[in-house]
Amino acid sequence: MSQGPTADQEDNAGNEASLRAFEALAHLWQLSELERLTLLGFSSSEEYQALRSVPLAKTPAGLRERVSLMLDIYQTLWVLLPLPSAAHGWLRRPNQAKLFGGDSALDFIQRRGIEGLREVRAYLKAEAWGN
Repeated sequence: MSQGPTADQEDNAGNEASLRAFEALAHLWQLSELERLTLLGFSSSEEYQALRSVPLAKTPAGLRERVSLMLDIYQTLWVLLPLPSAAHGWLRRPNQAKLFGGDSALDFIQRRGIEGLREVRAYLKAEAWGN
């Protein structure tokens, strides 16, 4: 009788799926390798590549949060800007909102790290739903 996947196998698959989702998002946002690493909180591509074989439960909580925040940002952008070119390009466009002070959301996030991701998500959710 065949048994299903082990918890570690499911966890590895979850980690891989999470990283694949991020890579798809990074492609849509046309992020460079350096921008990808910065948004994920890494200083080298070796660190990032090493995570592909680590179970999801053992990846840094900050990484899981960063990916989750970026997926939330992406989804909320689609609510606000349903045209692909507008939604995909928003991150790079200069923004006159007080939070950004004329900088792009990408520049803001790169400067502020995970806190910047949290602030951008909160800003977009407030714009979309008034929260």
